[in-house]
Amino acid sequence: MMEFGGTSNRWRRALGGLVVIAALLIPVAGERGMAGADGMDGTILPGEETADGGGLSPLIARAERIDTFAVEGAFEPSSETGPDFVGGYRWTTRGAALDPGSARELIGLVFDERSYVFGKAKKCPFIPEYALRFHRGAESAELLLSFSCQRWAFVWNDTRRIENFDPVNDRLKEILRTVFRTD
Repeated sequence: MMEFGGTSNRWRRALGGLVVIAALLIPVAGERGMAGADGMDGTILPGEETADGGGLSPLIARAERIDTFAVEGAFEPSSETGPDFVGGYRWTTRGAALDPGSARELIGLVFDERSYVFGKAKKCPFIPEYALRFHRGAESAELLLSFSCQRWAFVWNDTRRIENFDPVNDRLKEILRTVFRTD
């Protein structure tokens, strides 16, 4: 599995031109998924949008369902796979799927450049406590959340990208409080 701990110039350029106002662009779930916004162009997250509309950004932007999990934190993801694992970590509690309002807010945070802190290295280890799985058709991607270090990891296919989410830490906790009891 490839890991991208830092940010590339391409990543910064892609984010620089993309500002998403979630409340205006992301309608309630429908036949096009949770987001369904025409403005989502697939450039904010690693991986390119494919000709058939696939890729990580469209998958998250147009997720049909977002499942929630509490996971056993570990320094490294497991090589084990199966129904008891999400993003390489064994889940301990499965929460309910996010309601449409929480899903819209989460997707808006993922696509808002103000949710990220670029160029700031953290020395704390990435040990996730929660995981979210985005579903679109037969495809899925995971978002791992480490509140102890305020970083999130996007996991899709063989790619894992970790970024800081300091500016939205409290909002992410509020979203998870709708499903789990969090501190």
